[in-house]
Amino acid sequence: MPLAKSSEQTVSQPTTEHAQGSTSNVNNFGFDGVPFEVYRYFNISPTEAKREDLRQVREVYDWANKDSKHYTESIYKLRQLETKLGQPYTGESRYSKMYNWVRVSKMVNSLEAERNRQANRIAQKRQEEIKRIKAEKDRQIAEIEKKRKTEEQAAKKAKENELRQFKRYSKHIHKE
Repeated sequence: MPLAKSSEQTVSQPTTEHAQGSTSNVNNFGFDGVPFEVYRYFNISPTEAKREDLRQVREVYDWANKDSKHYTESIYKLRQLETKLGQPYTGESRYSKMYNWVRVSKMVNSLEAERNRQANRIAQKRQEEIKRIKAEKDRQIAEIEKKRKTEEQAAKKAKENELRQFKRYSKHIHKE
């Protein structure tokens, strides 16, 4: 049985932006700062969606796009997160489940950042206290060293005076 002739297909060359990948985080083809591909990923139409839904999608996209160079990386991150979180509950949309996770994640990150700032402040205060104590210790050691040298010199002079007196006494005894 002969195969059906396939019609000649035209292959369009990809544009340089798609072929090389855009290095910009901003996609000119989007709504409210979110590329249409993200809306397609969540199966919603930005013109028909509720304002709250658009806000949630934008928050989720902003989280995914934070360190991405291209929106396709963001969509990949969204897919990874969705796989990690699993299926949404009945009546819950995929993006609202991800939005809740992103919101909680931001709260946790904020709390961790505050905890780290507090720990750094405490560590800095302790370092300053250690420096102050070391400086005080060094000052006390220097003071003791100064006293030691003074006492050694006084003892040395006293010994020299005793030696001179002994020599004079010795000369005086030998003269007699």
